[in-house]
Amino acid sequence: MNSVPNEILSQIFQSCFRNQRTERFGCACPSHSEAPLLLLRICRRWHDCAMATPSLWSQLSIGRGTRRNMLHSVTVAKGWLDRAVRAPLSLDLCYGKRDPEQSTQNAIHAAMANIFTPSRIWKAVFLEVDKPMSNPYVDAIFEAVLAHAPLLESFAFSLTGFANLVPIVPTTKIEIGWTPYLSSISVQIKQPTHSFHLSFSNVHTYGNIRELTLHWPESIEHAIHILGRCPNVEVLHICLRGEVQTPPQTIGLTLERLHTLGVLAMNSGNTDFGDFFHALTTPALVQLSIQNYDLWAHSPPSNWPPLSQLLERSQPPLKSLTLIGPCMIDDDIISCLQHTRELRVLSGEGHLFSSKVMDALTPSVNPPTIPLCPLLTKIGLQGNPADFSAVTAMTYERWKHSKQDPINDEVKFRIHMVEIVEMPSEHCSRFLDCQGMAACVEEGMELRLT
Repeated sequence: MNSVPNEILSQIFQSCFRNQRTERFGCACPSHSEAPLLLLRICRRWHDCAMATPSLWSQLSIGRGTRRNMLHSVTVAKGWLDRAVRAPLSLDLCYGKRDPEQSTQNAIHAAMANIFTPSRIWKAVFLEVDKPMSNPYVDAIFEAVLAHAPLLESFAFSLTGFANLVPIVPTTKIEIGWTPYLSSISVQIKQPTHSFHLSFSNVHTYGNIRELTLHWPESIEHAIHILGRCPNVEVLHICLRGEVQTPPQTIGLTLERLHTLGVLAMNSGNTDFGDFFHALTTPALVQLSIQNYDLWAHSPPSNWPPLSQLLERSQPPLKSLTLIGPCMIDDDIISCLQHTRELRVLSGEGHLFSSKVMDALTPSVNPPTIPLCPLLTKIGLQGNPADFSAVTAMTYERWKHSKQDPINDEVKFRIHMVEIVEMPSEHCSRFLDCQGMAACVEEGMELRLT
């Protein structure tokens, strides 16, 4: 090793991280038994080479583990990051996970002020906070990271705790400034009783943002405003509270590049989240997942056209659709499927697999008809299905027709066989007892048990 040039030795040191357990963004907790601290103890040359390799010190996870480890990692962070010099920094920070003694807390606050100085150059920051209440130290971190971050690529904030004994939880306010390379924003809040407000500078554009995770924005209108500032978003996962329905907005928002959309909605009483879909047009959408939960009771499905209207308006090349707890009656679900001719994957629970919906997916010989979603190859059964008869009948008919000639001379492709059925393992035997399912499995249909 003595003959290896320092430039090569430095690259070898950097490869050490590939075999270490890391937190988010490849950040590792400081440990004397792992690189880079371990490298300092081998010999003088290795020590000097490691100290002169800024990238070794540009990724750090702090505040995790025991209380002692948490305090140690925070207090050594300044010296660690200082060795990175001007290298862009990636930081995974767990802050306020516990409630230590006041002296320890003061030491942590002082260390934070040394970590988040204006001279730092941030590349990626993940900030996990436990207590959902106003915290000036957290606000200072937001300001230091987001106000002026010329190389920041990813920012994630996670609020994990409960608001115990706090009658009104304040809205978390996050302001995004000059971040020309920012491509990913994640705001994950555990409790739907809390919310956030994400504001953007009026003098900068945010066209590089491709991924958004937004848990509980303060309103649907605010969620639409965020999307309006991120016009090139490609992946969106969002949690919404239902609101009392208002007339559809006359001015919509077209997200030309959005290909993956996941929506989790919490409704109560007469609230709804349909305005979110009314405001959007998504012509590139490939994967769509909707989970709709009622906070008080399982309300019966009702007439709910916003989703089918979105699909009709957008005409997307949708390949995968998941509906859990849908608020739609059979006719609304069928209307949605009429605009998903390229659909390959259909997943959900309960009402999605009703007899009427399955009939619309079942091919017919007399008279010859093409069913909805002729390319469907995967079914996902979630929850606790009470009756498999409708979905198995549809699956069996598609299996039979997949072995026959095209059912219509004008149609050049066959009806596809359902190749994969995914379901909870406890339902497997009951599913296989249904007519034709054993034969389908023998012919190659795969059962994936969860």
